[in-house]
Amino acid sequence: CTATASKVVTVDQVAPTASAGANVTVTCASPSTTLMASGGTSYAWSTGAQGAVVTPTAMTTYTVTVTGANGCTATASKVVTVDQVAPTASAGADVTITCGAASPTLVATGGTGYAWSNSVNTASNTVNPTATTTYTVTVTGANGCTSTSAATVTVSPFAASAGSNVAVCPGDPTTLTATGGGTYAWSNSVNTAVNVVTPMATTTYTVTVTNGACSATASVTVTVDHVILVPTSAMAVPPACTVSGWTNYLEPVSGNILFQINWGTTNAVAKAAATVDVEVLASPMYSAQSAPAQLATFVMRRSWNVNLNGATLVDPVNVRFFYDTNEKAAVVAAPGIFIAANGGTPEPFIWFKTNSGIPYSPSPALIDENGIKTSFELTNVNTAGSTIDGVLYAQFDGLVSFSGGTGATGVGPSLSPLPVKLVSFKGRKADKVVVLNWTSASEQNVARFEVERSVNGNNFIKIGEQKAKGGLNIKADYDLTDARPENGINYYRLKMIDSDGKFEMSQVVAVTYGKSFATTIYPNPVRAELNLVVSTEDAVDGKVVVFDMQGKAVWSSEMSVAKNLEVKTFDLSTLPSGMYTIRIEGQSGNVLDTHKFIKRD
Repeated sequence: CTATASKVVTVDQVAPTASAGANVTVTCASPSTTLMASGGTSYAWSTGAQGAVVTPTAMTTYTVTVTGANGCTATASKVVTVDQVAPTASAGADVTITCGAASPTLVATGGTGYAWSNSVNTASNTVNPTATTTYTVTVTGANGCTSTSAATVTVSPFAASAGSNVAVCPGDPTTLTATGGGTYAWSNSVNTAVNVVTPMATTTYTVTVTNGACSATASVTVTVDHVILVPTSAMAVPPACTVSGWTNYLEPVSGNILFQINWGTTNAVAKAAATVDVEVLASPMYSAQSAPAQLATFVMRRSWNVNLNGATLVDPVNVRFFYDTNEKAAVVAAPGIFIAANGGTPEPFIWFKTNSGIPYSPSPALIDENGIKTSFELTNVNTAGSTIDGVLYAQFDGLVSFSGGTGATGVGPSLSPLPVKLVSFKGRKADKVVVLNWTSASEQNVARFEVERSVNGNNFIKIGEQKAKGGLNIKADYDLTDARPENGINYYRLKMIDSDGKFEMSQVVAVTYGKSFATTIYPNPVRAELNLVVSTEDAVDGKVVVFDMQGKAVWSSEMSVAKNLEVKTFDLSTLPSGMYTIRIEGQSGNVLDTHKFIKRD
């Protein structure tokens, strides 16, 4: 017998409802997300694990396999989108400013938040740097992402200046002027822009110029000129600074002092026009010798000349000639050496100057074995042997004309290397005349003395003569009266004529002659009309001449003045601004008076 029965097998293959969670977007502000799936009893992620925190740097799909309680599985995915785009940060353009100028404002862009390196947390950043500085800003975007940018503020130093370098004489005041700021501090403790200094040695002055929070420094060097003995010739040297009345002439290359003239107060025109030569021979000395005749002349290698370039002296001047003691010693020793070999009589050392208008030149035309022609002896008043900057000088006072000279010795029968040793030549005003006196100590073949007179110091005429008394080593006195001197300054000189017709000229002496004559001017400075007040005991006919600082006549007017006091008015409005000299001349051109004045517009 059979029977049947049944067994039902139920199949549970239902997959779980898997979920990986919602897709998300992460940002710089929230850069991570947690992987959490649902729908089963276990989970297997493609990256990480259930509950893992992931921080993707790019968009990523995370897949999870979910296993249900029946062992069936299902998968799900979660897409994480990454938004980490940094903002486009800008700190603005670079800026260049001058230290102490207005403070620039830097403006950042590109985000919602800003943090500057100088602790400013706004987009705008006003800065005031005292040196070149780079400012960095961190810009934060809406998504929390950040980026940086930088701007450089270049600080250019402001224009601090201490002025231009300058050369002065020792103790000569000079004004330094600083510019560029609000306050000034000099290295010599002066706290103003203007700094008057009187250095005795070359000095560099530094000034600190402050402008607000900024400061800058500048320097200026004041070179102090000192006396030097130039090794080579320096020609046509113009005047430079004047200290204590002495005008210095500076060697062109080094700028140091090589010659000095004390012009006084009345020779402004001559001073402006004059140039100085200091000539230095390569040989130890200049000489002219005749061994058979036992005659010789020895002249120092260093000499001087002053060229007035057309101007004239109003009053006497003093000069200082700087020389090397070794150069003088060589000339002093030369006669002894010559005499030891040839015999003869030594002649002493003398300082000399050639006659007016005859420049000194160490040449046969001026110097032969008999001595120096057309010249006269100078007296060195620096008998104490004073020096300047350790350099010895010979000082000759009272020169009334210019040429040049140096020192000399000789061998011969005379008392001097000069043909005539003129001890003195003087003139004085007497009642209605001028009396001239001169004395010679030695006359070698001298025939006569002629006296010449000039009213301007240049053009001379003969007014008389005296026969020479003659004789070597004999002192002789002479006098001559000028019975018709000109009203004003009269210039006199001696023409010393030899038996063979050769001659030489003496120094020039000046004698003021005439009744009382005085002038004054006003106003000074003048803008248009200049008044000349003339006080005179005699009527005067002449003219008034105005010279510029180069000695050029730029204005003139005839003038006639009666006795007593009279005021003459002259219109000078057409003259340019500057300094001038007004000269009052007599009818024959003689100088009666001079004044300096300033013309202003």
